[in-house]
Amino acid sequence: MHCIWIPTSVTLLPIWDHVFKTYQEEDKTIKIEYGITREMKKHSFLDAYFGEIVLLAKDVWHAPGIKNKFLYIFMPPGWSHTKEHKTAKIVRSEYLKTYKTEMANP
Repeated sequence: MHCIWIPTSVTLLPIWDHVFKTYQEEDKTIKIEYGITREMKKHSFLDAYFGEIVLLAKDVWHAPGIKNKFLYIFMPPGWSHTKEHKTAKIVRSEYLKTYKTEMANP
């Protein structure tokens, strides 16, 4: 899965959650995964900053046909020409289904 992260200070401020009454305490039972979730080379500046771009370039190179090559560049992170998409929207919906099932059957 490829993702380009753009840091913003807005995401670090929970004040908006308090303002809009959406604040929720952290659930320590849920494992949080964020950022780059693949194995990385330790202490490698190049892997941290360019690793995802290199993997995207490899996907583009190996994609069949010019259409799929363009789609790898312009579709959301997690898109795949094999139709085995793992975009954020799909992963989130799968999680919510699992979470709702777990909450219904404790």
